[in-house]
Amino acid sequence: MALTAVDTGRPAAAVADRNEHSARDAAWAFGAWIAVSVPMILYLGRDQWFFLDDWDFLGARDGRNLHDLLRPHNEHWSTLPILLYRALWRLAGIRHYWPYQLCLVMVHLAAAVLLRVVMRRAGVDPWIATAAAGLFAVLGAGRQDIVYAFAINLTGSLTFGLAYLVAVDRDGSFDRRDAAGMAAGLASLMCSTVGVTMVVAVAVAIAIRRGWRVATIHAGSLAAVYMAWWVAFGRGAFNNPKAGWTDIAHFVGRVAVYVFAGLGQVPPVGFLLAVVLVTGAVLSIREAGSRRQLAAPVGLASGAVFFVLTTGYGRAAVGVGWDPTSVSRYVHLVAAMTLPAIAVAASAIAGRWRTVLPVMVVLFVIGIPGNVRALRATGPARLTLGNPDLILTMAHLPLASEVRRADQPMPFLAPGITVGWLLDGASSGRIPKPRAAGTNVRLTAELLLSLEQTRTVSATSCTAIRARQPITVHRGDQIEFRWPGVDVSRSVNGRKVGRARYTPAFGRRLTVMAGPLELIVQPRSHWPAHLCR
Repeated sequence: MALTAVDTGRPAAAVADRNEHSARDAAWAFGAWIAVSVPMILYLGRDQWFFLDDWDFLGARDGRNLHDLLRPHNEHWSTLPILLYRALWRLAGIRHYWPYQLCLVMVHLAAAVLLRVVMRRAGVDPWIATAAAGLFAVLGAGRQDIVYAFAINLTGSLTFGLAYLVAVDRDGSFDRRDAAGMAAGLASLMCSTVGVTMVVAVAVAIAIRRGWRVATIHAGSLAAVYMAWWVAFGRGAFNNPKAGWTDIAHFVGRVAVYVFAGLGQVPPVGFLLAVVLVTGAVLSIREAGSRRQLAAPVGLASGAVFFVLTTGYGRAAVGVGWDPTSVSRYVHLVAAMTLPAIAVAASAIAGRWRTVLPVMVVLFVIGIPGNVRALRATGPARLTLGNPDLILTMAHLPLASEVRRADQPMPFLAPGITVGWLLDGASSGRIPKPRAAGTNVRLTAELLLSLEQTRTVSATSCTAIRARQPITVHRGDQIEFRWPGVDVSRSVNGRKVGRARYTPAFGRRLTVMAGPLELIVQPRSHWPAHLCR
């Protein structure tokens, strides 16, 4: 009998040893892929520069001012990203973009590592976990959250939220691991409103695994802190138009399509991943013993649903979601919260029919090449790359010393930048001289410095400006326009040079701060612009 037991035990031991080696190999392969991803993402994202929201943290915040640290950016509590930007501004200025971008890349890849931890704890096959988390590491479909440095607010919330989940995804009562997890949850809230979603996701996971009492302690404590911030600083920022149920449903449907299409890249693969999710979920639910083990993936999937519903409520009414570029940042977040559930489903199918394991791995791997290519901005995404020559030229023009320091030359593309900030940055060396800006860039920079956009509408007598007719303006003259705005160009020998686009969202009046200038004003509708002297 003893001999039989030994004989029958050897194959089981061999299988266990083989599985251990396979798991170790998968972990090493994942680590190597993460290491390779750092330089690859930085290289593919090398065209990105400071753009739009970056300038609020760079030019309109003071890290020593408590109000600047706590007042919201749009509706986001962004204290931690602001502190990071202020530190990097002190150390590197805007001489290079890569220090800012590297911080984002590392935070994003930390999220990929944590996702794999969640998957493995949920019993996902090591190679499926490696393929799924490896796909997320280079998810070009969500490039905004990977290469656009300002997106560290959203990606930071995701990563701190995942760290929170990993810390508390266990059995037992409240202890210091829960306290550490709640600190990560607070950090998630202090990056962006995505932190609210992550707290909801973690609360659902805790409720499934450890009961509603522990979940209430976690969610209630963090909700109290967030509400205190909201009452003191944030409530005035939540004033966007709100969408109806139809628009929300359309938004949710489009984001779901973009997520699976982005994961798969090859058209049928996204659909197959959705089929795997549904089929594998049924198999997983039937295994009653695995429900506690699946608490984290279920919590994250619940967070994905919560996120798209609440984001649709706040964003669909303003036109967000009609194309993949406009929701790239949401694709990244929803994919992160959905991938563990897809990986669990794929592993459940492979566990039932072992021969399909390679197929499950391939379903994730096949989307990697297309996502790597998508990390490089193309098409409409190139409009979000920033314009270093223009900003750097503006800071070093002699004209900048002749206009008011409080003027904002680019409220539409660089909110928060003032002429004074540009001059101070140039004198300190934090804003370098441009490499070799052309004449067109210089004239555009002079145009932007020469016109101040304000919301006040003048009551003086004005004359209509004929479209495309060159006009001469002097200091103190005003150009008033209506929706949807005007294009203003310099006129050099009757030829349009440079262009600035102005919309009423930042004011309906342009005041000439330096002149005389030869301009060509082109209204973007049948409503004429007016010159007021």
